[in-house]
Amino acid sequence: MKNYFIITLCIALFAIPVNSQKNKDDKKQLRLQANPEKFDLKVRPIKPKKYETLQDAINDSQDIDRLSLVSKGIEKIGPEITKLNKLTNLNISNNLLTSLPDEFSALKNLTILDISRNKFSEFPKVIFQLENLERLDISYNSISVIPADIYKLKNLRSLRISSNQLAMIPQAISKLENLRELFIENNKFTSFPIELTNAKQLYSVLLDGNSINIIPKEIENMQFLKKLSLKDCNVTELPATISKLTHLNYLNLENNGLVKLPEEISDLVSLKFLYLNNNKLNKLPKDIINLIGMEKISLQENEFKEFPLEILSFARLASLELSKNQIEVIPQDIIKLTLLNDIDISDNQLQTLPDAICSFANLRVLDVSKNKIKLLPNCIDKLQRLQILRLDDNEVSTLPSTITNCVSLRLVSANNNQLKTLPSGLEKTDMLKIIQLRQNPITDEEQKKIQKRFPKQRLVF
Repeated sequence: MKNYFIITLCIALFAIPVNSQKNKDDKKQLRLQANPEKFDLKVRPIKPKKYETLQDAINDSQDIDRLSLVSKGIEKIGPEITKLNKLTNLNISNNLLTSLPDEFSALKNLTILDISRNKFSEFPKVIFQLENLERLDISYNSISVIPADIYKLKNLRSLRISSNQLAMIPQAISKLENLRELFIENNKFTSFPIELTNAKQLYSVLLDGNSINIIPKEIENMQFLKKLSLKDCNVTELPATISKLTHLNYLNLENNGLVKLPEEISDLVSLKFLYLNNNKLNKLPKDIINLIGMEKISLQENEFKEFPLEILSFARLASLELSKNQIEVIPQDIIKLTLLNDIDISDNQLQTLPDAICSFANLRVLDVSKNKIKLLPNCIDKLQRLQILRLDDNEVSTLPSTITNCVSLRLVSANNNQLKTLPSGLEKTDMLKIIQLRQNPITDEEQKKIQKRFPKQRLVF
């Protein structure tokens, strides 16, 4: 009876972790079925096996399911490719291919195909027979048309066809129910492809470098969109209907001609990353304060004369970029942005920095170069995690002695200031690697003294 009890107990103990693991696997499978996009698109595939020639790969064909033949000068693929019918991942980018043979259709197991940076002038139609294909990269070719047969790639999740000669998108793109990513940057579009507004399944669209000018109001149909990039597109205004993109968490509108943002942008409640560099903005909509999840906002090279106070409502903000504006004062209330770890407010009209700048316990990068600053706040020693300090092109005549307590400092760049020496004790900052001091009134004699004091650091005079 005693032995029976011991045996039963051991079985139970060993069974617990097995069942527990099985339960975890079951739960994971349920999550996959419910939200496949959270997993599939983020998977990093195992790197393909590399060979010098296609024939080498064929000779080893029994063991190959992933193959890389990048930059091998390949001009043609022959019918012997059928011997590699176990391939699931094929990368033959950066070669000299102009076509694919009909026998290419034998690669029925392919899920990932990269034929970017070749010499294709037409979309290889044999690809439409690869029904299991999930990722296709055909960027950097000379393709002008995506055939309507694209709909046959029912399992396609990612299509990259950037830097080609496309001027339109086939309506069939909306039939690709599993398509999540579409990269069509740097093509020949002269307007926003209206066909995309019917592709409601898309999560990520990159259209950078196309002269689309106007975003149609029908963009509201793309309600599941999470990432939209329209850099360098000559966009001058946003439609009010952009407010319907409530899942959008990344919006890039850099290098356009925006004069203002619509009030409706405040309805993008999921927005975390907003890039508006190089536009013509001088203020932000008042209700943008509702975007409380904002983690990074970039407003470089605009026309702000005052610090946009609306930013102070972004309690989760980690990165703030305001360089190349005309801002004269940083408000003391910047202290509200407690999570900041990166501040770039270079190339403005600042004369001082508020003590509030010292309150950011997580700050790692501070760039205040190209201003009119004469002094740094003495409280700078509170920035215990500061790694990079850029002060170039200011009027700083002395660094505060407290800077010696910035124990994480790796780089101090103070070119073109009025410095004559460095504070005593700075050489004891163990992490400090580089000090840049070009165009400062430091005498030759003082330079030699500094060099002796800082034997482990790289000094640039």
